[in-house]
Amino acid sequence: MVKSLCLPPPPHTYTHLLPDEPLPWYNSADDSSLEDDVLVCFASSKLGEEMETWAFALPTVQGYFSGVGDLFSAMVLAHFHPQTTHALPPLVYAVSKALLIVQQVLLQTHLYSLAHPSALTSGMATPRPLHKSPTDSVIPSDNELDALQPTNGKDPKRRAKRMRLRELRVVQERHLLTQPGAWEGKQLNWLELLK
Repeated sequence: MVKSLCLPPPPHTYTHLLPDEPLPWYNSADDSSLEDDVLVCFASSKLGEEMETWAFALPTVQGYFSGVGDLFSAMVLAHFHPQTTHALPPLVYAVSKALLIVQQVLLQTHLYSLAHPSALTSGMATPRPLHKSPTDSVIPSDNELDALQPTNGKDPKRRAKRMRLRELRVVQERHLLTQPGAWEGKQLNWLELLK
C-alpha cells in the first residue's frame, strides 16, 4: 500500500537525528521491502462539499513508549488554527506538524534509552541481548523479563526504571516543539486509488 501511494520519505529534520550506523530496530518509511512495518497516518478535511485526504508515511521505532498518543493529540490541538492561511487545510497542517514533533521526540527517547541499558538489566543474573532481531522490541517489555531472578532476589524497581526510560523525553527535547517544518504528506485521490 505504501509503495503504491508513493508517499514522501521522512524529512531531513527527522533523518539528520539518526545515527550513522545501521539500526536493527528502525524501519524507514522509504524502504518498500519493509512495507509491513511502515505506519501510514491519514488526515481528512471537508472543505465546502469537497473531502480532502492526505497520507503520511512514518518509519517505525520498535518498542513500547509511554505518552505518544497524548503528545500527538496535544500537538494537533496546539497547531490547529481554523483561520490560518497555510497552503494545507488547517487539520492537515496541524497533523503534519504534530507528526514531525512526535516522531523526533520518539526517536530521541529511543536513542536515549539505548544509551542507558543498565536500567533495563539492573540486578539480573542473566540479561538478554537488547538487539534480538529487527522485529523484536529493542527494549524488552514483557513480563518474563521482569520475572527473571537477579542474583539478590527480584529487583522491584526494574519495571519502574524500564518504564521511565520509555516515557517520552518531551521536556528534554522541548526545543523540537517550536521548530519550523512539518512532516510531508501527499494528497490522495480516492477515486483513482479505488480503480
